[in-house]
Amino acid sequence: MRTVLYHTTQQKVLSWHQPQYLVNGKPGYLPTHIVELQVNDDPGDPPAYDQDTQKISTYYAADILAGTYSKHWKITAKTLEEIEYDQKVQVWPAREWNKRIVISLAALYSNASLKEFTTELTLWWTLNGFRQEIRDGYAYFYCNLILPEHQAIVDAFSAVIIIEDSIW
Repeated sequence: MRTVLYHTTQQKVLSWHQPQYLVNGKPGYLPTHIVELQVNDDPGDPPAYDQDTQKISTYYAADILAGTYSKHWKITAKTLEEIEYDQKVQVWPAREWNKRIVISLAALYSNASLKEFTTELTLWWTLNGFRQEIRDGYAYFYCNLILPEHQAIVDAFSAVIIIEDSIW
């Protein structure tokens, strides 16, 4: 059991205790404006909400009559900035990378030399810890720059490879 000492006038938690507030091993005397409440950390299953326009968080609330300090769910509307950020993350999830190489999976499967290049690219990206993903019919390889020694390969496949700059 975990408890809190709660100041009823100021409506704030003064201290947390495990298992409870004790003085010399016994429950301590408390002034009338301070109560000990049992903590309930389980808010239950989260309620349904629209992840595109709302966000969910938790908060604690005191119920003096029930003697509890319980965690609850809170759903709030996202700000326009948060919605725009989420949309950017869907388009460009690897914020730490300045560029990405985009290759259509359809082109990849129909072009043997592109497939060989992409296999080597995947191995290189994996060995160096670079981010890569396949999404919506495209392979994405994130990086910060195209090295001069690799530019000729990129140029050779310029009809099927797209180099994009970060939207961040």
